[in-house]
Amino acid sequence: MADVLNKNNQIDTHNPGIESLNEALKVFFFVLKWVMVTAIIFFLFSGVTVIKQHQVGLILRFGKITGSVGKQVLKPGLHWALPYPIHEVIKIDAARIRSLTVENFWSKESVTDILNRESGGAPRSGKTILNPGVDGYALTGDMNILHFMWEVRYKLKDPLNYFLNLAPPLGTDHNYQTSLEINSIDSSASDFVITALTNAVLRQAGQMNIDNILKQEQEEFKIRVERTAQQTLDKMQTGIALERLDLVRISVPGAVQQSFDLVLQAEMQKSEKENQAQAYRNKEIHQAEGNKDQILGQARVYRKKVVSSAEADAGYIKNLLKRYSDDPDKLDVYLRQYYIETLDQVLSGIHSKYIIRTNESRNSKLW
Repeated sequence: MADVLNKNNQIDTHNPGIESLNEALKVFFFVLKWVMVTAIIFFLFSGVTVIKQHQVGLILRFGKITGSVGKQVLKPGLHWALPYPIHEVIKIDAARIRSLTVENFWSKESVTDILNRESGGAPRSGKTILNPGVDGYALTGDMNILHFMWEVRYKLKDPLNYFLNLAPPLGTDHNYQTSLEINSIDSSASDFVITALTNAVLRQAGQMNIDNILKQEQEEFKIRVERTAQQTLDKMQTGIALERLDLVRISVPGAVQQSFDLVLQAEMQKSEKENQAQAYRNKEIHQAEGNKDQILGQARVYRKKVVSSAEADAGYIKNLLKRYSDDPDKLDVYLRQYYIETLDQVLSGIHSKYIIRTNESRNSKLW
């Protein structure tokens, strides 16, 4: 009886239906195996990310930055991380230089000011009322008012400090993404730059007088403002570096603009007159130096000629004294004869000769 039951329970493997089922199961498990392998490969390679040339990267593991100190920032290139939610790759646009115009210290322009500036005319209409709640301004150390307009260029020098202290918080809208890009021009970065620059301008303007800022030390004022603003950004660990700071426009209040222009015009005229006087002085000094050299040269030639003539005469007289040293009367005769001959040579070239008596009471002698 048992043998009969066992015989009935045996599966006929040679049944065509059973064979088809076995083949279908084999194909299914084969496909399932490759699907699982493909899924694992895709899962692993989904963590590969590319950081572009102008970017740097950070890898977060469950929200915490990975890597040892000094090696947490990823350079441009190909990098790998575990897929989300284990790892997140933060890409930060760090190399690009941004520009920003700061008008916190500039007076609000009226419609006339804007039209004049756009048409190439005067940039200010010279309004006489300063509204402290609307117009921007800075006080100088000598209690004067100045208006400034600045142009600042900056970039990220420390992406890690920027991400930790300044970047906007990561929201939930980036879930299930392999990476998140953060642009360095976000409002928080620009607001910090404006705040640092504003504080620096107020501090440095309060330590200088208006004449130095406008004229002699304007470049020094700009350098001091840039240095102070950078120190503020570094102290707050923003990771921002100021590349360049330009003082685009500087002006006094409109109420005194006309008077200030007259003062500047007078100073320009004064400077022009001083330059003309200096040029005339230099010209006269140069000419006098030339005349001096010429006169000194002529004097040296004349002195040499007179000395030579005197030396020749002295030598001639010394020779005569030696020759007639024994008989002075002969020397007197010789000199008288020499005088007559010399006078004859001088008078021989004269066509008219006049003899004038200098003393009527005395007789004149003619040789």
